[in-house]
Parts: sequence; structure tokens; C-alpha cells
Amino acid sequence: MKKAILALIFSLILLSACKASDTPVPEETPANTQAPVESEETPEPKVLIGGDMRTATLIFDFTGGLLEESLREESFNTFEEITPKLLAECLSWWSGLKFDVTASFDDYGIIVDWAPSSSLFAGLDSAEQKEGFVFADNDAMRWFMLDSLWRTFSSEFGGEVFFTMNGGEPLVFEELYPVLAIPSDTGYQGSAACLQELTPQRHYLDASNLIGMYYPEDFTSKGSPSSDGSVKFEGISAMSSLYYWMEEDFEEHPENDHFVKEYKEKDDGSTVAWGQDEEYGIYLAYIWVVDPELYFGFESADWHAAVMIECPSEEYAKIWYENLDAEVVKFYTADGLDDSYFRTADEAMEILSKKMAESGIKLEGAALADYGEDELNGLKVYIFAYGKNDSDKFTAEEFFGVSVYGEVYRYDQISNEYSAFK
Repeated sequence: MKKAILALIFSLILLSACKASDTPVPEETPANTQAPVESEETPEPKVLIGGDMRTATLIFDFTGGLLEESLREESFNTFEEITPKLLAECLSWWSGLKFDVTASFDDYGIIVDWAPSSSLFAGLDSAEQKEGFVFADNDAMRWFMLDSLWRTFSSEFGGEVFFTMNGGEPLVFEELYPVLAIPSDTGYQGSAACLQELTPQRHYLDASNLIGMYYPEDFTSKGSPSSDGSVKFEGISAMSSLYYWMEEDFEEHPENDHFVKEYKEKDDGSTVAWGQDEEYGIYLAYIWVVDPELYFGFESADWHAAVMIECPSEEYAKIWYENLDAEVVKFYTADGLDDSYFRTADEAMEILSKKMAESGIKLEGAALADYGEDELNGLKVYIFAYGKNDSDKFTAEEFFGVSVYGEVYRYDQISNEYSAFK
């Protein structure tokens, strides 16, 4: 009789793993009653009685790259030891997604290796999407999985979380906006940190208006003029585009633009916003210089610089809205850089030589050859070839460009483009 009472007490206090503490949980199923059947694809992990009851917390992270966190926590009780395997199984059971991982600990934290069978690689079609865990596309799902596992493991075990694949290689995806790889040698810091790392930036000079613009490397270095007067920069991932233009007579405030869903007036005289062109079904993020006198600091300023980023979904329009608010696009007046302006090829070569030395490129036994001038981002650039002299014959191996403002670029033969030389 005493044993029966103890068993009844245990059945009342035991909450099965992966069920929230505030969610109704069935008591032990009598022998003549059929137990509820869980999904075969995401079976509920088994929890065995093996000691004191423990409480663990799953953290579902729906931040998706935004600066403002969006978290949901669910706790469960278990007699089982709390391990990475158990937590991953619970994340799978709760969300319907396959968190197929193996984990190991070292002095710095926990190393998580994602299996090819996980939904992270197999995609949305590989798993059930349960209520509350429905995602618009694979990108949104992948950021959710990375963020949720990172949050849950960091909270439970402490230390940093390192993501890998194939037994230790960096995570590489065929598609993941706006980055395609997660490094394995640094601790993961969440999607917001990944999507905020947009430096170093590219540079564009609107020579006719003497306005310069810094913008993220997510877009091509060379813009294409459009018939409407804007300049278009294609997205590297081919999922978005950036448009820059000037308006001399700026009358319509973003608040009155029918595209705009949300906007923010900033203290520097600019306004950021996101919205949708419902006619064409595209999502947009903007920045306008609404008050040029405040933004540029000139009493007689009458130019209104603007940038619009065409986005693949509402989620990414909100991400770019946050990024624009964080000033990943910045305008300036070109004549404000006169003090750093240089005009000779000799000065450009000196800047390039120092940059190459800092990057570990040795000039001993090699040479730089002046290949004249070109234009990049509307700005004059000096072109140099790096190579070796053999028997009085110079053989060019690489090409570099140095802008009149001292920015150094390196030519990539595969993409046929110059990009910032880091």
C-alpha cells in the first residue's frame, strides 16, 4: 500500500521532458488505457527516474537578426541528467524541427556539430512545422534554429557555443541571407550580431552633387545608373538591391508615403522606415535625409539624399530598417574631405605599399607598376599591378586600386570586381 501511494505521488509531480511547467500533463497511463501517440518524426524523449528532479529551460529565439530580441522560454522537469542531447531532443519535439546535433565540451565552452539530417540543412520540407513554429522560408528557420540552440545551451551550460559541421568544419550554407558561413573558431553570438557585422563598408561618390555614401559590402561595389536618376547596387546574394538617389525638391514626408508601415525620425536629421509596395509585392527599407541642414551642417543645404533597399520579405525589410537605424548607410559632403585629398600616383603607391606590408605581402623581389587611372564608385582610382621582375621582364600577378581618398581595393579575377582590401 505504501509503495502504491509513493507511485501515485511521483505520477502527480513528474512532468515529462519537453512539456512546459504550465502546460497540462497527463498522469501515468493505466495499463488498460491507450497512451497518446506523439509524432513519429519528432518522438518525445524518454525520461527515466534516476535521482533528484531537475528543471531545465528551453529558450526559443525568434529574433531573426533584429536588434530587439524576441524570446520565448519553456521549462520542464526531469529526473534525467540534463545534457546537450536531451535539450536538442526537446527543442526538436517542441518545434517539430530536427535539431540533429552532437556536442562536446572543451575549456572554452561547447562545440556543436550539426548533422546533415538536421532541418538546418535539409530545409523546411524535411520536418513538421508545429503551431507557433511556422516560418516563411529556410532563412528564417535556420536563424531560429541557430539562435535557439545557442541561447538554450549558453543558459544551461555557460561558456561559448561553437557551431561546426562535418566533424569540425565551419558551417557553410548554399543559401543563407545575408551570410553564407558561420565561423567555427569563434563563439556564436546570435543572428543580430551576424547581421550587424556589415563592415568594412563600400564607398560611392556622387560627383555631380559632391555627396559621398558609405554602404555595406552586401552590395556590389559598382552601381548602375537607372533611367529615373537613381543608382542601383545589386545584392551580393542576389536577394536584395540598394538604390541611391538625390531629390532637390523634397516635399513628401515619409509619414505620408503610402508604402511606409513604420518609421523613425532620428536626431541627425534623417528618417528611417520600412514598408511594402503592395502593387508589386515587394518589401522596402529606406533612409531619407529629411533635414539636410541638420544632417550635413550647411545652412544653405538643399539636397535630400535617399537610399531604398529592396528586400525579399517583410522580415528582412525589418532587419534592414534596424540596420539603417544603426547607420550602416552614411552620407557625407565630399568637400568635407579636402584635408585628406591627395592627387598624385606617387602618394597612392605609398599608401598601397604600407597597406600591403600591414597585410603581410612582401615587396622584396617584387615590384609595383603604375597602370594608370580608372573610375570606381564615381571616384578616380589609381591602378597598380603587383608582380615580379625576372630578367628585366615584369609579370603582373595581382591588381590593386587606390582612390583619391586613400581607400585601397583589390581586384578579384573570379568576380571581375574590386573590393575593399582588408
